[in-house]
This record gives sequence, structure tokens and C-alpha cells, in this order.
Amino acid sequence: MIALRLLWREFSSGQLTLLALAIVVSVAAMTTTEILTDRIDRAMRADAAALLGGDLKLGSPRPIETEWLVEAKSRGVLATETIEFPSVIGSGSTFELTGIKIITGGYPLKGQLEIADSRAGIGYPTSRIPDPGTAWADPQLVSKLDIEIGDWVSVGETELEITKILVFEPDRGGSFVSLTPRLLMNQADLESSQLIQPGSRVRYITLFADGDIEGFQAYVEPELDISQRLNGVVDGRPEVGNALTRATTYLSLAGLLTVLLSGAAIAMTANRWASDHVPDSALFRTFGLSGRETFKIFATELVVLGGVASSVGIIVGYFLQIVLVDTIAGLLTISLPEPSGRPAFLGLLTGFVILFGFAA
Repeated sequence: MIALRLLWREFSSGQLTLLALAIVVSVAAMTTTEILTDRIDRAMRADAAALLGGDLKLGSPRPIETEWLVEAKSRGVLATETIEFPSVIGSGSTFELTGIKIITGGYPLKGQLEIADSRAGIGYPTSRIPDPGTAWADPQLVSKLDIEIGDWVSVGETELEITKILVFEPDRGGSFVSLTPRLLMNQADLESSQLIQPGSRVRYITLFADGDIEGFQAYVEPELDISQRLNGVVDGRPEVGNALTRATTYLSLAGLLTVLLSGAAIAMTANRWASDHVPDSALFRTFGLSGRETFKIFATELVVLGGVASSVGIIVGYFLQIVLVDTIAGLLTISLPEPSGRPAFLGLLTGFVILFGFAA
């Protein structure tokens, strides 16, 4: 009770105004930057996952080990496998080196395929895949073979009907196979086509998503050999990873600078506050209080002040980030998720750290 009375008296007299204001400003700055960083980070990771086709992408020259799929299932991680390789596709007397992609139901795990109903048609998202006996060709392949929807192409030892124009696929990378004209076909037609023969340049791609994805990644990484590569949403899309790193770095530096400036104000204010309380401390000792009890009174006063000021700073920071998001809404190409509770906890922690750290 003594600590609370002292706090109220000193706050009413203006002795703690600067100290409280410095805490509010530093916590508000940290909370604002952390909320923005957290929201942008989660939004860009979700966007990168949609571009990658999943949360993890494993490339291998052979089908992955069965026990890895069992482990993924036990962790609630979804998985789907695709097969990529180059081959020559023919239509009449015209032939073209093409990047063939074999897929199964469930592909992609994140994001969506986009298809069109004609060469000049507008693309639209779909959750379907080519039916057995059919294939989807990208505009580049359609143009080079001079074919239309409904035409047939020779794929190995079989023929497939082109039923859709492939406008977009999430996990199309920058490899040689990915840069060539593209044909998407169902795995059910792979055996009859006899495309894969001994010595064929084949790449098996397995996509993973959801569940305990971080635990699964930690399990798989030590088991990989030199021919296999595991990519996440950041390293799998370098352009997204670089943008994410720059955004979080700039925001974090801005928040850190504000905290340091506020910390300097806290240090000066706390030093004056401590000097002003020397007579109070002596008075408490004459009343019979021990040094430990006297320290407890002043420590309680600072803890309550830090808690209240930090809470105000968190609220201010929350509304500031709303204003900032509304201001830059026109520059954002992705929708931001709702704020999480983590930045609020970090803001509260920041308030106590700078209060006791700089006041010590």
C-alpha cells in the first residue's frame, strides 16, 4: 500500500511523467515494429508457400524413402509427389523439347493451378488435375506445336488430348526443365507412355505442408545425401526471402533506435528519481524498516509503473500499426493476417528490461 501511495503521489506531482512517457514511447515503438514485422513475415511466408506449392520442397533423383513419408504422416504433415523430366513431344510433323511434369491428386498442397479454356482465354484457379488420357499444355508449348484445345499430342508411346491451357503452376522453378515449354499430365498415364527409361534425367519432387513441419524438417535434413535438396518457403523462393529479410531488418532497426533513445531518457530520469528518494529511504529506516523492506517498497513502485506504462504502450503500438497498415495498404500486394499475441508479450518484456536495465 505504501508503494502504491508513493506512486500515485509522485505521478500526480509530475515526478514520474517523463519516466512513464519514455516507457510508453519505447514499448509503443517496439510493439508497432514487432506487430508489423510479425504480420508481414507471416503473410510473406504464406505467399511464398503458395508459390512453392507447400511449406517444404524436397528434390531428389530417385523416389524418397518410404520411412520419410511414414514419419511425415505421423506428424500430421501432408505430402504429394511430382516427377519432372525433359522429353520430346510431337504433334503431326512438329516436335518440341518439353518439360514434362507428372502429378497426382492433392497437388499442389499450397496455392492453386491456373488454367484457361482456350489459347486467348483468361486464366482461372482450379483444384483439379488433368484426367487420365489428357494433358494441360502451357501457352509456349501450344504456340510452338501450333495446337488448340482438343488436339492430341504424342507423349512417348501414348497420345494425350490437350484439354486445358496451363497458365500458372505454384512450384515452377528456374531449372532448365522449368524454362522449357511445359506439359502437365496425370501419373496414371506414366506407365503407358514409357517415358522413364534407364538413364533418364528424372527429378522427383515431394511437397510437404502443415502439421509439425519444423519437426519433420529437423528429422529429414540429417538424412539427406548430396544429391537431395530440401527447401523451405524462404530459401525455396530467394526473391521472397530477400524481401522478407530487408523488411524485417529495417523495421527492427527503427524499433531498436527508438528503444535506445527512450532508454537514455529513462536513465537520466531514473537517476534523478533515485536522488530524490534518498530522504524517503532515510525516513523509512528511522521508522524501523529494514534495508530489504525499503528496497521492496521502491521496487514495487517501479514494477507497477512499468506494468501500467508498458500496457499503455502496447495499446498505443497496436493502434499505431493499424494506422501504418492503412497508410501503406496501397503498396502491399499481399493481405496481412491478424496480429498475434507474441508482439504484445515482447512489448511488455521490453518495458521492464529498459526500465530496470537503464535505471540500474
